[in-house]
Amino acid sequence: MIATVQNQPNSRPPLLVMVIGISLLLYFSLIIIPFFAYGLHLQPSSAVAGGGFDPKDLPLYQGSIGALLRVLGIIGLLALPLIAVFAPILALPKLIHRPLALLRHRSVIIALLVYAVALLFYFSQYGWVIRQWYLD
Repeated sequence: MIATVQNQPNSRPPLLVMVIGISLLLYFSLIIIPFFAYGLHLQPSSAVAGGGFDPKDLPLYQGSIGALLRVLGIIGLLALPLIAVFAPILALPKLIHRPLALLRHRSVIIALLVYAVALLFYFSQYGWVIRQWYLD
């Protein structure tokens, strides 16, 4: 008897989980954590959003590596809302062939919940201040 590969469960996380994970990693590690670590949340929102604290002046974003981190942060900042548009497109082929197959993966459910919370924060008033500060 020959064992088939089709009967073995797929242990690799779905593409959707990997895309969400990478964008959240970029957004939190390069934008949110530095914002709070440098104490910008303690400053007046109007000064932060108005350009009083330029990210390029912070030690993390200086030098050639800092410029690369800044570009990666911008990619993470822009990718977060775009995933809401493109995630259904990524999931569509699997949903057509096997409806509810993605929801059987716990990783997809957890990733979608974390992504939903991050997206709510992204579009909140505080998220607006952070976007204005970072894109200044």
